[in-house]
Amino acid sequence: MTTAPYLALDFGDRHIGVAISEPETEFIFPRETLEVRDEEEAMVKVIDLVEAIRPLALIVGNPLTLHGDVGHQAAKVEAFVERLRPRLPCPVHLFDERMTSDHGEDHGRAAVRILESYLSQLKWSGSV
Repeated sequence: MTTAPYLALDFGDRHIGVAISEPETEFIFPRETLEVRDEEEAMVKVIDLVEAIRPLALIVGNPLTLHGDVGHQAAKVEAFVERLRPRLPCPVHLFDERMTSDHGEDHGRAAVRILESYLSQLKWSGSV
């Protein structure tokens, strides 16, 4: 049984949805949405969150286009993750969020869907 949670993020320009897994029960809960003014504030808040929670891994939703291409928003997320990786004590994984997103959904619920899908994929592959 895992003793540390997984943490997931759903990035928007001004809001970052956060979800966390509960290791003992495997339930996934939304946490507070991070309000940010710019990329630097986002970086600081994500680093602080990861340092406080100490997750097994950070899963970041990658908003690819419907055809799987890297559009403008996905390019921003990927660049952010590349800057973030060396500053964190845990692995950071980009996860294709095309099948998890509902455009009318709040960021916290979207982060829950990203983490649910990621963990399901891990279980299916036998990695968990």
